[in-house]
Amino acid sequence: MGSVYYWTGPGIATFDMKARESMSATNLPAGTKYKVEEAPADMYDSRIDEPEGEIDADEPAVVEAVNTFVGGGGILPTTGGEGVLPTILLGMDMLGVGASILYFRRRRYMER
Repeated sequence: MGSVYYWTGPGIATFDMKARESMSATNLPAGTKYKVEEAPADMYDSRIDEPEGEIDADEPAVVEAVNTFVGGGGILPTTGGEGVLPTILLGMDMLGVGASILYFRRRRYMER
């Protein structure tokens, strides 16, 4: 469970819950009216099935609230661009140019 609730007025309770948590209120007398509301949250759509009702002595009242993440479009930003291959090729080219310069300088020095 793990739910935290606060009494915010006569007969009014506020519950703070995290993902996949649930709460239950037991031993409520028949005829007790209830109303379930949810505070709006950025990037989430919420749906509450039968948010208002009255406690029946013969059948438990069940209210389901479903939150769906809609923010960000579900697309992660691309990273890395073309990958590391261009960087590796550039590094190999630079090593080749450096080796060529050293080879020709040493050759010229040895010819003197």
